[in-house]
Amino acid sequence: MLGRAVTVTVDWINLDTGAHGRVSHALCPYARELLYDGPLPNCQDPELLFVSGPGRVHATLTTNAPNLPGTADFTVP
Repeated sequence: MLGRAVTVTVDWINLDTGAHGRVSHALCPYARELLYDGPLPNCQDPELLFVSGPGRVHATLTTNAPNLPGTADFTVP
């Protein structure tokens, strides 16, 4: 997978308000450092933002590569 885009998807839900959503982002790990001086086509900056509003949020992160989903719980003030 070195130098190839990986799509990262976060499904989230605000446990206090019921707001929910899904955000996806194409990332190219190590491409900039190892291949050449610029990003590969269809790759984006390594950040994934979503607006959940204040409250307790549960998020699940997956990719289109073989993986074990990760989860996170946090509170937005």
